[in-house]
Amino acid sequence: MRSFLIFLSFYISVKSFAQNHLSYNSVDSASYIQFVNRDYKNLWVTGKKALKNDIDFYYLRTRLGISYFENDNYENAVVHFTKAHEMNPTDSLIKEYLYLSLVYTNRLEDATDLAVTFTETLKKHIGFKNKNVNDLAGSFKSISITGGGIFKIPVPEYKEAEEFVYRNKTIQNNASLVNLYLENRASNRLSFFNSLSYFSVKSTGRIEAQGSSPLIINYSNPNYQYTLGAVYVTKKDLKFSSSFGYFKENSQFITSDFTAPNIPFTISTYSSNINAYTGVVGIFKRHHNVGFGLTQSIGNLSSVNQFQTEGTFLWYPRGNSTLYTNTSFAWLNNDANNQYIFTQKFGGKASKNIWYELKGSYGNHQNYIANGGIVAYNTIEPIKLTGEVNLSFFIKSFKISPTYSIQQRESSYFKFITPTNSETNTKNYINQLIKCTFQFNF
Repeated sequence: MRSFLIFLSFYISVKSFAQNHLSYNSVDSASYIQFVNRDYKNLWVTGKKALKNDIDFYYLRTRLGISYFENDNYENAVVHFTKAHEMNPTDSLIKEYLYLSLVYTNRLEDATDLAVTFTETLKKHIGFKNKNVNDLAGSFKSISITGGGIFKIPVPEYKEAEEFVYRNKTIQNNASLVNLYLENRASNRLSFFNSLSYFSVKSTGRIEAQGSSPLIINYSNPNYQYTLGAVYVTKKDLKFSSSFGYFKENSQFITSDFTAPNIPFTISTYSSNINAYTGVVGIFKRHHNVGFGLTQSIGNLSSVNQFQTEGTFLWYPRGNSTLYTNTSFAWLNNDANNQYIFTQKFGGKASKNIWYELKGSYGNHQNYIANGGIVAYNTIEPIKLTGEVNLSFFIKSFKISPTYSIQQRESSYFKFITPTNSETNTKNYINQLIKCTFQFNF
């Protein structure tokens, strides 16, 4: 019995050594059988062990690349097809797989650089059309137009049963907006964008003294925004971006000179017409299925100086763009006041032609500069909380994106409790934003 146990122990040790002692032939044989049998999980184990032991060859990379591709893990597929293409640059099958993997991971610049080297037959097979950026039509990447409105959920204008001798408030009401966005190529890796927006914001001024009827005046305030930006993507998955924004801010407030109750006071409207500017620079590094970004912004929105730093973390948990999360945290110094904004996005593919995105943000958004300078929260009343649902419907080169979002805003009003005792009260309310974007991709 003792001899049998010694023999069994020796056999297990030899067997274990044989399994762990990898060679080119053993890896080639094992990976081939696993690939043919579509035993991809064990193929990935074999591949990791082989590469860890410096066993690397064309057929192993090809089998690993196809196995990940068929499991929709295009991030890992890119890694192995890139190596296989370096080992055998003439294989048209690897070229096609690598091109598709780059497209499916949204590395369009790398995919284009690769495709321009293909034969005309292969270009036709994958449906690739090279854009001539020297031609005006060929320079366009996309054009989109957005329209929508902001609708305030009615709330009581003042606190119920409050005591006052005088109170003064300008109430923000509904708004409408339209945006035109153009993106052009200067080269395969350098693009420029232009964004022009118009906002019509309505407001109501209300002044009321104890024992007298309220005075109500309605205002309509036009606001404009123009943003010019550039984006450059390197061959190492590094993206540089910059933008400059000009804002024409218009607003009106009602006010008066109050001295004592039941004494006539002088009514006046205060108009604010501001030329504001923003500047944004950013860098984003992508590594396989994760990405890290840093953005620096400056501005003088609402005649207040801003300095902003924002960090972003992007993650594709499945190794493809059909599911992603994007987390960002911003620090904003808004005229010596420190503000913090946390934003979380979840998005993905709902069906063949439908994508979705859910977004929420928390913090004081007053004069917050977002989306590379395209979006600015330069509202009169601070936004404290947002929630958003977006759907995108793709029909060939067209994309239709309806969006519904809510914003929790903070309003305030001034009052005299007695002729000599005044205070400012705040109240939260909800705005709804409904908009739709129509985009054509060239």
